[in-house]
Amino acid sequence: MFKKGLIFAVLLATTLAFWAPAQDKIQVTFWHAMSGGLGETVDTLVAQFNEQSETTEVTAVFQGNYGDLFQKNLASVAAGEPPTITQMFENWTPSYLQPALDENALAPIQGLIDPSIVADIPGIFVSANTYTIDGEATLTTIPFNKSATILYYNQETVPNPPTTWDELLELSQSLRQDTDGDGEDDVFGFYMRPGSSGVGELYLTYLKMAGGSIIADDCKSVNLNGAEAVTAAQFMKDLADVSLTGSDFEDGLFAAGTIQMYYSTSAGIVFATRSVGDNFPWTTFGGLQGPAGTSSVIQGTNLGIFQMNHTQEQVEAAADFVSFLVDVPQTVFWAQETGYLPVRTSAIESAEFQDFLANSDTYRAPTESLDNAFITPGLEEWSDVRLTIADAVELILVGGVDIQETLDQLDADVDEALSSVSDGISCTG
Repeated sequence: MFKKGLIFAVLLATTLAFWAPAQDKIQVTFWHAMSGGLGETVDTLVAQFNEQSETTEVTAVFQGNYGDLFQKNLASVAAGEPPTITQMFENWTPSYLQPALDENALAPIQGLIDPSIVADIPGIFVSANTYTIDGEATLTTIPFNKSATILYYNQETVPNPPTTWDELLELSQSLRQDTDGDGEDDVFGFYMRPGSSGVGELYLTYLKMAGGSIIADDCKSVNLNGAEAVTAAQFMKDLADVSLTGSDFEDGLFAAGTIQMYYSTSAGIVFATRSVGDNFPWTTFGGLQGPAGTSSVIQGTNLGIFQMNHTQEQVEAAADFVSFLVDVPQTVFWAQETGYLPVRTSAIESAEFQDFLANSDTYRAPTESLDNAFITPGLEEWSDVRLTIADAVELILVGGVDIQETLDQLDADVDEALSSVSDGISCTG
């Protein structure tokens, strides 16, 4: 009896010793909005980190789409129980900082992340993730899933991509066909979704190509009704008139051969790959030239670390995980699996990623687009502003309205929305 009890005690002690390290690990929660294959890739990265970390255990929690995640982030901060890490767009971040809150809920990335990592992040991402905290410009969040707007095209019907606005317009017109003879075109060169929120970002992209700027330096007024803005809107209208417009997602129509070209984010590469399969060869292009050159809007979220009601140990553990995600091997893996951009210059230049690009030409355009890219203003008010812009662009494309009058009203509405922006705020765009 004594021997059995002794053996049991030894086994119990051994078992407890085996499990103790996992139980003693610092617990970090990571809220995200990555579904499907994107979510699987997040889970893979989390598992890799947890396996190699002796001190930290990260639990990834899918919180629905971006709108769901934003609302849950706000509710968690209001309740004083935020996750340790979450995804956030640039215009979400001010909601977690003064003067929106009594104290900053976010722990600034600056000081938590090795300066050599920050120095290796492309400047466009550093500036977009820098906010004014206590009067100082502070790197507050860090880029994670970033995509560029690029042209997708069918290489069978479009052997060479259009390089100018005029070429895109002419090609879009020439590729229209009535294949079944019913008097209605059923094949189109280009496709646009006027009712989508993304049509506003597309308009801003064309505005940049026309030589315009989006917002004044003081972040209190926009430039959405000048000569460049009218040029951009008129081009979009002309393009819409010769293209298919609708509400369906692009990749399905592309795979079916209904459309031959469309603009979308590089995050859509995985969806186009899945939809098209081996039906036909296709690739992407990022060098379309407007009157003043080329441009691409960078979209996607950043990672923020909440310090509210978290210990310094948890904050530092979260920073370790964030550093892991943006380390060169992980950001290259993320880009290869998802179509998002690597967020480190050395990762883009690495032999592994360059070899990947040599064999995966569709991924080259997003990376090359970084040289002439922009990010929309990181203002709390921009969540509503982008919808206001999208509504005005939809009216221009399919509503039969006067372009100048519509842009004048848009400019006035947005200026009013930005009139309460605090002095000293810096914004991109």
